[in-house]
Amino acid sequence: MLPVAALVHIRKYKEKLLVKPAKQNVLSFVNNIKAIIKKHPTMAAGDLIRILNPKIIGWGNYYKHVVAKQTFGYIDNQIFKSLYKWSKKRHSNKSTEWIIRKYYGVQGYPKWIFQGKTLINNQITSLYLAKMSKIPIKRHIKIKGNANPFDPDYAEYLQRRSNRKNWRNTWAKMPMAAL
Repeated sequence: MLPVAALVHIRKYKEKLLVKPAKQNVLSFVNNIKAIIKKHPTMAAGDLIRILNPKIIGWGNYYKHVVAKQTFGYIDNQIFKSLYKWSKKRHSNKSTEWIIRKYYGVQGYPKWIFQGKTLINNQITSLYLAKMSKIPIKRHIKIKGNANPFDPDYAEYLQRRSNRKNWRNTWAKMPMAAL
């Protein structure tokens, strides 16, 4: 396992501690995504999205607790450039407008969403590339150090923490409740 210093960039400015994804990790991830796109020049867009989405969402979820919004935007931009280059190379004889209509459907904001169709359960399904910048940044909430479960003054605080913690994994309990 890598040391924490290799995974994140830590800086303290006066009283603010900022933790960002390390530049080396960002560039490594972007190069990995670009390599996957280059490796599959003839793959259908829907199948390429099925390969890329888990990687994009997984990396974004790993870094969603640090200062990463700007980094997420940078990665989205690099992925867009790479996919646009992939689509231009794939259809070199087609016009830019045709490529935009085929691969970048207008779905509200942001307008340029890479899309493709794939066969799932004998049905043609539209898939959309996940945007890392759409992953919400969730800050870590400090626990009150003097909170004591036996002190009635902190009963409400501890109950709220307990409810939020239980709510987090309700999706895993729902299928079991149905059985």
